[in-house]
Amino acid sequence: MILIPKYLRCIATKIKENNERLTMSICCDCGNDNFILFKNIPKKAILSNDKKRLIKKSEKWWHDEYDSYIEWPICGAFYEYPELGYREVFVYNKRGIEDREFDKELDKNRVVKYFKLKYGEFPLSIKEINEMNPKDYTIIIYAKCSKCGKKHLLFDSRIHGCDAVEFSLNEILDYEFKEKVFNKNVGKSYKIEISIKNYWGFDDIESNGNDGLTIDDYSILFNHIAIKAIDEEKKIKVYSEELG
Repeated sequence: MILIPKYLRCIATKIKENNERLTMSICCDCGNDNFILFKNIPKKAILSNDKKRLIKKSEKWWHDEYDSYIEWPICGAFYEYPELGYREVFVYNKRGIEDREFDKELDKNRVVKYFKLKYGEFPLSIKEINEMNPKDYTIIIYAKCSKCGKKHLLFDSRIHGCDAVEFSLNEILDYEFKEKVFNKNVGKSYKIEISIKNYWGFDDIESNGNDGLTIDDYSILFNHIAIKAIDEEKKIKVYSEELG
């Protein structure tokens, strides 16, 4: 048996259960089962024009000077020297040394390209680019009742699904939201169907090997979710993702 996720129990009704998949319909506590859907707007870092140009130039450099050469047997090796303020990048031929790591002294004759790059300067590393301009992968979807206007959270990737085990509540941020519009029908409401797959053992939660987690905890640590809007029996994919 798969449990309805704890946070959905006040609005979800089981339609069917098949192996590890549970399918539910959604109904507001006012009795209405039609909703307008909303999704969060990802956050973007505020960057100066100089930083934008530096990132763009750096990404182009990695594409042209590094990525274009990396195809078996050509590989890359990085040596980091934070105390000296630079890294070394070796592009080399790995054929014949598949069973060991590249050694910059032993394998000098295998080097195709070599770069000595200072931290914080052009070209920025991919890690530095991501730190300067972090990508926001958070997905939050909620449904607003078309009758009473109450909002119901359907999914928040930070706290729902297997990945939520690693999440810190200190990372909770506020988001702006935008209506999910299908076929240019702004303001249109839909019935909602949610399917999850949950591979945890609910009959014997101790066998899952996670001390301190309750059966309700496992109910929200599902492995897959699919949210669909239903318009006159036609199902429209709102969101679908493997988790964990």
